[in-house]
Amino acid sequence: MPVTYLYPRPPYDFSLSAAIFGRGDPQIRTYGHDIFRQALDIRGNTVLVEVFSKGSVDAPKLCLSIRSDSALSKSGMKGAKGFISSMFNINDDVVPFYEAMETDAIMAALVHRMRGLKAPTTPTVFEALADSVIEQ
Repeated sequence: MPVTYLYPRPPYDFSLSAAIFGRGDPQIRTYGHDIFRQALDIRGNTVLVEVFSKGSVDAPKLCLSIRSDSALSKSGMKGAKGFISSMFNINDDVVPFYEAMETDAIMAALVHRMRGLKAPTTPTVFEALADSVIEQ
């Protein structure tokens, strides 16, 4: 089972960022016990990707484990890393937003409480459409 690491731009709180997936359809993707799981099609291979945090909010490190019936190429691993990086927006820089909110008492309190949250995105247009229909 190949394992690789992702290093999000700090601050990054994986549990806050992945919690939204804890209430969805477990046949699509899940988040529970601090592990995010999703089946992906990577270059024609169906793989199970598991992601969990090995770091802290200020020194984030995500462990990415990939389970597959067949060997995954280097480009396949790169594809899986890119998918998860994009889905969890790990390269977004939230510091300028935090700095802008420092002078607003209400927003500063919210920013402090949600420090490290980066809103995940829907990976495909089809999933975005399905999510918006289901959530109405």
